[in-house]
Amino acid sequence: MKGFLLLVAVLLGGFSPHTEQESRKIAQGSVTTRQGLVLNVGDRLRFGEGKMDNKAYRHAFTALRHLDKPTAHLDEGYAYTYATIRELRETGTGGNRRLLALVKPKGDLLPVNKVIDLEPALEAKEIISVNDVAVYTLLKRVKK
Repeated sequence: MKGFLLLVAVLLGGFSPHTEQESRKIAQGSVTTRQGLVLNVGDRLRFGEGKMDNKAYRHAFTALRHLDKPTAHLDEGYAYTYATIRELRETGTGGNRRLLALVKPKGDLLPVNKVIDLEPALEAKEIISVNDVAVYTLLKRVKK
């Protein structure tokens, strides 16, 4: 009986009906950034250079569960490589809204998708092109 109660306590101990993971809604089809850029699942993004002092990426992370952890930023080894968007997620609303892209970098052998906080990464030029068209060019087209 004590073993059964211990098992129940362990299983229910980590259960929370409103986890942070659930608050990240999967976007169906496409998302539009505040600047008007439309991104779809399957789009190819190209990394620029990381903007941190050690050339790591400030707005790209090793996994979704490591989002915003200071030790989980992608390192400089991803500079100028391509990544395909596997999934798009939205979190928050209004001014707190964040668009996240789960991507698979070309040549990456790990099964875990990397995560990019899209809007700040685009503004910081950590992402420099979408489908082989420069972000600067795409934003110019959107503003016309």
